[in-house]
Amino acid sequence: MISNKKIIKAGDTISIRFPKDVNEKILEWVNQQSSVTNSVIKLIEREVEENGINDLSEALFFIPSQNDLMPYIFDYIGQNNNAVNGASVQDIYDYCAEKLNITNDQRCIPSKANKSKFENRVRFTILALKNKNLIEFGPKRGYYKLTNLGKYFYDNKLDVRNFDDIVEANFLNSKIKNNTNNLQ
Repeated sequence: MISNKKIIKAGDTISIRFPKDVNEKILEWVNQQSSVTNSVIKLIEREVEENGINDLSEALFFIPSQNDLMPYIFDYIGQNNNAVNGASVQDIYDYCAEKLNITNDQRCIPSKANKSKFENRVRFTILALKNKNLIEFGPKRGYYKLTNLGKYFYDNKLDVRNFDDIVEANFLNSKIKNNTNNLQ
């Protein structure tokens, strides 16, 4: 895999941008250092000695995949299907974050477009469920309800992640059944 990431070499300068919601203790620590550069290098040395060379941002800021999110989003919409407007996207964010133990820091990780990466992933998962005709827009903007097909999946506790396999199996079963009936 080719990476566009710049390789840092000895003597290179790096900069750190602190997010607006950074923990005050971090800023207090940074301001206490006589040399932020030397202090950060010491912290990195200690991390490498104790844990090896790893990408901490991956471990600390894991965002669930579309496949991870799908059953939670579908379940929440199903639970709220009888509500007048259905399930709100904001409540879906909160529900998924709670169920998947997503921290506020993880929820605030920006995408390249400077939006929440977590919320983007949730919205793309909602779009995937909509494209499978399992959910539809509710009567108000930002709300979702189950379609008839979605109700069937929800009522029968079918795993929406297996949608394509289930639909294909049902199609093949009905085709086999029709062929068997034609032979008689």
